[in-house]
Amino acid sequence: MGGAANVKRVPARQLAAVDWVNEPLRRLLDHINEADALNRVYSTGVLRLTTAGARAELLRDEIAPLLGESLDWATDPKVVAGEKSLERLARCEKENDFRLLHALFLISLWGVMETVVDDFVVGWIARRPEDLAVALDKPIRLPPASVLRSNARARAEAVFEGLRRASDRPAGTGTARFENSLGLVGLSGPVPPLIADVLYEMHRIRNVYAHCAGVADTRFLEDCSWFDIKVGQPVPITGLALRGYQSIAAVFGVMIQRRAYARLGIRVLADGNYWDPTVQVGDYGDDFDERIARVPPCVGSLPVLSRRTSLS
Repeated sequence: MGGAANVKRVPARQLAAVDWVNEPLRRLLDHINEADALNRVYSTGVLRLTTAGARAELLRDEIAPLLGESLDWATDPKVVAGEKSLERLARCEKENDFRLLHALFLISLWGVMETVVDDFVVGWIARRPEDLAVALDKPIRLPPASVLRSNARARAEAVFEGLRRASDRPAGTGTARFENSLGLVGLSGPVPPLIADVLYEMHRIRNVYAHCAGVADTRFLEDCSWFDIKVGQPVPITGLALRGYQSIAAVFGVMIQRRAYARLGIRVLADGNYWDPTVQVGDYGDDFDERIARVPPCVGSLPVLSRRTSLS
């Protein structure tokens, strides 16, 4: 901890006073857990429907004759045909590894990440306006009503939007989308290559599903040339890949949390939290590399992506 004499453990009471810095990570993890639960419910239901037609035929041919009129509906050809249709759809979903469902979860995850980061920066401006770390060549323009509001949060939102407009910079792709916002309050920092590469891939896939119905176009293949697909083919998102994307998103949430603590002078270590005025925003703690090592080994096209990174 830098050997500083004034480094000491942060009392629980004082740590609770800055618990608001954990909000982005909590919201992100809550969303991931909710999406994971819905994914399990949907996939389990679909897998059970892969035998719907066979069960309908069994009911019609074996059970209905034994029970007579009480199961007349089971012999209706429309009932059996409907169950067979559901079975075909379920089998198709299984064969595609629930690609569209995973895409919807990915689009939602990226949207939550954008909202969480922007809301966090607004909250930081409201609480610590002295941390604004922007040098602009021109003044920002704010609506008079926003300046006169007594609500600090509303004023911070107006300042945040004004700063983004005045910067004249695009929102950015991948980590840049978040780092541009975090940089407004001095909370941007280095991102490990693995995290940066996967977030870039997530963003490109999110865009192709949001704007191109999930079908690869020329731009996607130029941006993500490591995908072994052609123009006009659907971009794959397997269940394993989605879990990997979610894990990387969670690790990025931990990075934001650690940066925020560092800005407040708190160093996060495996055995606790310590006051440390020497800690830097880019110092994520001694256990951060271990957290990355526990990320699932396959994220989207990560096997190819890893080779690409090693060659660059």
